[in-house]
Amino acid sequence: MMEKIRLILMTICVFIMITGCNSSNGAAPSEETTSVEADSGNALADSIQTILDDKEYYPDITSIEVTSDYTLFTITLESDVMNTYESMLVMSFYTAGNEQQIAAGVSPEDAKTTVRYINGSTNEIISETDSSTMITE
Repeated sequence: MMEKIRLILMTICVFIMITGCNSSNGAAPSEETTSVEADSGNALADSIQTILDDKEYYPDITSIEVTSDYTLFTITLESDVMNTYESMLVMSFYTAGNEQQIAAGVSPEDAKTTVRYINGSTNEIISETDSSTMITE
């Protein structure tokens, strides 16, 4: 039971770090889009570095790459097996990518973020899904 609670809390913390939900400026995407996007992009880069540095929860992640338009996040793992924490990052990256796209002027209906997990040893794609699979109702 404690492990499930720990997983839920860790997922919430990563979501907050990646999406910038703790942003103090509170600006909507239509207000100061450029600075909000830049601030969010910097927060995202910092969050990604935090994930890469955290070998306790994300031991197999060797790199996380993001396209400049935030439509593709590529997570490289040491092998083809991801732990629970590593697999939960997909939801945070869906949200962060879609928010960045919307801030850049993409309509919410057209924002789509793909998350790809790759085996770093073989360069084979382990998993690839996109944010259109999220339940939005």
